[in-house]
Amino acid sequence: MIARHAVVHIARHMGDRDAHGNPVITWAEPVRRPVFSWHQLTAEELTAQGINRSMRRLAVLADWTPAIGDRITVLGETFEVDGEPEDWNHGPFAFTPGYRFYLKVWHG
Repeated sequence: MIARHAVVHIARHMGDRDAHGNPVITWAEPVRRPVFSWHQLTAEELTAQGINRSMRRLAVLADWTPAIGDRITVLGETFEVDGEPEDWNHGPFAFTPGYRFYLKVWHG
């Protein structure tokens, strides 16, 4: 399968700890990476009184994996990697289809 689309991957690094013992998060330089496809899973709006937020989730198919918390920009919108990537490369057939990982973004 040919990766015909591209996203921007920004890896998250957990560095040293600050004076309070919290990890200091730094971000790598953005890297353009190929993907096979993506599709929207959900787009939901929270309707509880006083809440004006919505969340959008995507599933991405690629031959590489990001880490939880990395940032991925798809069509100009930046998402966060949500959960462990799924590895589909160990099936009974003579090919390696790659990985599926999930992204989410909150608005509001």
